[in-house]
Parts: sequence; C-alpha cells; structure tokens
Amino acid sequence: MKLTLHHYRIITITVNILLMILGFVLMVFGISWMQEVVESRLLAASITANGSLTAFLGAFLIISAAFGLSTIIRKHIALVAVHGVVLFSGCITHVSIALYSFIDLSRIKTTSSKIYTRRILKAHQDAFIRNKTLQRNMLDNLHQILQCCGANSYADYSKRYNMELLPRSCCKNYEDPCKHPFTQGCTNAVIERTREILWVAGILSIVAAIVACIGAFFVSVKTMKMWHIQEDEDSDDDFDDDDL
Repeated sequence: MKLTLHHYRIITITVNILLMILGFVLMVFGISWMQEVVESRLLAASITANGSLTAFLGAFLIISAAFGLSTIIRKHIALVAVHGVVLFSGCITHVSIALYSFIDLSRIKTTSSKIYTRRILKAHQDAFIRNKTLQRNMLDNLHQILQCCGANSYADYSKRYNMELLPRSCCKNYEDPCKHPFTQGCTNAVIERTREILWVAGILSIVAAIVACIGAFFVSVKTMKMWHIQEDEDSDDDFDDDDL
C-alpha cells in the first residue's frame, strides 16, 4: 500500500504522542532520582548526572512533541523540516545517554564498593562522634529510603562506635528503641539502587531514541512529499501563466 500524506500525518501524530508520554515519564523519574540524592547525599554522582539529564531530556521530548503536533496543524514545510531535525537530534542524544548509563553500570560494582563504605563510615563518625546534625539527617534518610543500616550491617554501630542503641532510622517506622533493624548494609543497598536507576535510565533512553529515530524518518519522508507536491503545484501555476 502506498502511503499518502494523510498516513504520514497519522504516523507523525502517533509518534509525537508517544514521545510526549515518554518525556513525561523521563521527567518524573529524573526528578525523583534527584530528590533521592538530595535527601540521602550518599548516592552515586552518576545518579545525579543521569537524574538531571533524564529530567532535562524528558522536558525536551515534551516540548519537541508539542512543537511537532503544532507543525501538523500549520502544515508548513519549513517547520516540518525543523521538527525532523529536532527528532534526529533527540535520537542521537538519547543513544548517547543510554551508552553513558550502561558504561556506568558496567563499572559501578567494581569501583564503588570501597568508596561508598568510606563515605558511610565517615558520615557515621560525623553524625555520632562529632554530633553533626546534617550528617545525622542524611543517614536517617538513607536508612529509610533504602531500608539499610550501617555500612556493612547494623553491627557497625556496636563494633565501631560501641553504641548500645541503634539509630531509630535503622528500623521501619522509626521504632523506638530499634530492636528489629534492617539487615542489609547501606553499601550494598546504595550499589543496588544505583544499578536499578542506571538500568531504567538506559532502557528509557533506548526506547526514546527508537521512537525519535522512527519519527525523524517519517517526518523526513513527509517533508520530501510535501516539497514535491508544492513543486508540482508551482509548475502547474507556471504552466497556466504561460497559457495566458
């Protein structure tokens, strides 16, 4: 079946609606990841980078999709061509973000364990030996967000700091006193959460890249068809003028 401009218009509308939905999902996930970083202050820098980039690219997809839908209404060749360029740029950008996420994912397990352990133990010292409120709040948030306790386990508090009572945040719903602490250490919890986030960022970016590339292709074909139709109309007008 030969595709007409009407078919390309329907395909373009569908692609833009999908991109708008993906953009909204990316933006919500990106903002939620950044919020986790702000609250715990111990999650990986890669989460911060991916979170902010994901939120930004989500907003970019929403704006580009809205622009694409407006070009369908206006039916202006130049605007349609610009939309194709924007979609192609989005395709390349999301492929880059996906690669960045998967590269981080491949090295996070081997390079981050010792780094996170040092960060968490230092936060313990600042919070419970130096009595710094900021670090105490940071650890409380980390314990509750990831349901973990201590760097390696909750035993860190008694072994390293001779604390008879665990922080309330080591238990669900801030149990006081904390008698049933989270069993997972925060180092492993942070690494696993980082891996989850990088997986989601990579997969969402790949899906967005595929949709954007498909959209760019069909918009380009649509632009060429519109240009040929306009050329034919101009030729007919010139022919009529010659007859006169």
